[in-house]
Amino acid sequence: MVAPVAVAAQNADLAGARCESATPGVFCRCRGPGDPGEDPAPAPGHKRFEMRMSAAGGRLTVQSDVLGRFEVQGEQTRCLYVDMLAGARTRMRVEAVANNPTQGVSPEFALAEYGPSGPYWYNILAVQCRGQYGPCDRGGADAWQASLAGRRRGRMDPCGSSVVKALAWDTSNSESSRDGAFFHDFAVSFDLEIKTFETRFAPGSTECVPK
Repeated sequence: MVAPVAVAAQNADLAGARCESATPGVFCRCRGPGDPGEDPAPAPGHKRFEMRMSAAGGRLTVQSDVLGRFEVQGEQTRCLYVDMLAGARTRMRVEAVANNPTQGVSPEFALAEYGPSGPYWYNILAVQCRGQYGPCDRGGADAWQASLAGRRRGRMDPCGSSVVKALAWDTSNSESSRDGAFFHDFAVSFDLEIKTFETRFAPGSTECVPK
C-alpha cells in the first residue's frame, strides 16, 4: 500500500488566502510568478513564511519547537504558509528518509520570508541534496554545503530580515559508504532568528550589502 501524500501540522496556524482550504490532509496553494501581495496580510508584529517541500523516493519532515511538525511524501512540491512573531527564534530540523534505502531519497526544502513593501519574497534557506545519480549521497551533500558559501550575515538574501544560525547536516550513513552509495537519510538543523525590523528593498538590492 502506498502511503498518501499528507501533512501533519501540530501547534501551528496556516496563514493567508492560499491556505483557506488547507487541512491536516490538504496543503496550501503554492505561490506562483506574479502572484499579488498576501491578502490578508500578516497581523501587526508578525511575519509570514513560505515552506516548499518534497522528497522524491521518501518522506520529508520539518520539526520546529515553535511551529510544530510537518510531513510530506513524494516528489510533488507542496507548500505551507505560516506566521511567526517578529523577534522570535525557533530551532528547526529538516529530515528526509528514503522509502527504500537502496534507492535513496532526493530532498527539497525552501524557506522564504514575505516582504509587504514590494511585495517581495526573500529566500532564507534552500536545502537540496542530489548526487551524481539523482538521490542524495556524500557528493550531493558536499555540493549543497558548498552552495551556501555566498550567504551574508546568515542570509541567502541580504535584504531579508531572517537569519539562519548553527546550520549543520547529518546522516545515519549510506548503503555502502565506501562506494559512495545513496544516503538512507539526510537531515539539516538550524536556528531561525526573525529580526524585528521591516524589510524595505527588493531582493538582492545593493543597499542591503554592508559596505
